[in-house]
Amino acid sequence: MNARLQPSWAEMKHSPTQRVSVVGLGDVGLNAAVLLSSRGFHVSGVDTDVARVKALSNGFSQIHVPGFDALLRRSLRKKTLAFGHGQPW
Repeated sequence: MNARLQPSWAEMKHSPTQRVSVVGLGDVGLNAAVLLSSRGFHVSGVDTDVARVKALSNGFSQIHVPGFDALLRRSLRKKTLAFGHGQPW
């Protein structure tokens, strides 16, 4: 049997109410959060660094890739991305 068990990324359909939480907003977590929110998922990002969360909430990131901050700000404007801080466990 040659059946695929999971659809590819391009085949995945999602409703606007699908939600994702990202714990840790370092380079990997922040990239994942912004990418998913730009694809229409509602993403909540959480980190213990209060200064980082404030900067991200204002549209500024520690990632220096051309166009990344614009994508971050667009997701914030569309309200598909939100950040918060808290202590794990």
